[in-house]
Amino acid sequence: MNSSNLPEQSKMEIQLRQKLDAVLSTSPQSAERAKTMSRLIDIVQRLPGIKKVAHQDYLLALNLTWEWMSKNIDQFLQSTNSLENDLVKWINGYLYWRIRDIYNLSTNSKHPISLDEQPFDEGDSYIDFLSAEGFVGFNLNSLDEHIISLQQQEYQTIATQIEKWIESDPEQQLQNCYSRNCKQCNCQIISYRRLIIDPPDSYKEIANEMGIVTGTLTGHWYKKCLPLLQAQAKKFGYQP
Repeated sequence: MNSSNLPEQSKMEIQLRQKLDAVLSTSPQSAERAKTMSRLIDIVQRLPGIKKVAHQDYLLALNLTWEWMSKNIDQFLQSTNSLENDLVKWINGYLYWRIRDIYNLSTNSKHPISLDEQPFDEGDSYIDFLSAEGFVGFNLNSLDEHIISLQQQEYQTIATQIEKWIESDPEQQLQNCYSRNCKQCNCQIISYRRLIIDPPDSYKEIANEMGIVTGTLTGHWYKKCLPLLQAQAKKFGYQP
């Protein structure tokens, strides 16, 4: 029987296995690994089981997930006879937390989340996102989780210090950390509009006013601004 006569699910399993084996046969951080990883992600991102939400920053959460997958693919372990299902569950285990992050950052939600809640139309609860290995990808040191934690009552003093630091920026660390595509896209402005004003401005609103694409702003925020805020929070005494 040739591949054209195989059921669609079987053909997908074969393609996934070929692409995954190609990735694992290359050296990490090599150019060949990057190429094979790109081919694997191209197939994986079209799998129907990858979770989706109607949020303007969903693509950011998804891109962070692909970046994480690229760095951790060697840690993936197949646990059933379905490579597709295992990959989807493994990826969703991390994607869930990134989706949770974007909702927390946009709503400053402080209510605890139950693992029995069903945030998606399909009826899956949060517990359904977890892989067999547990809370895959959940990192108590995640930068955005730090900012949310600072807003809780026990860290109110530190949160106030952070807000004053953002507004004054005494050493101009935040002002001088800007995107190469837009000097106005600096960490002080973004931090003020995302973390201090209430309700916070959306990434899209800020990017539109600056005349840049949303991805440029969010990329700068996650890669440059949040690490600065994390480091300053620790100076003020925050212990993750």
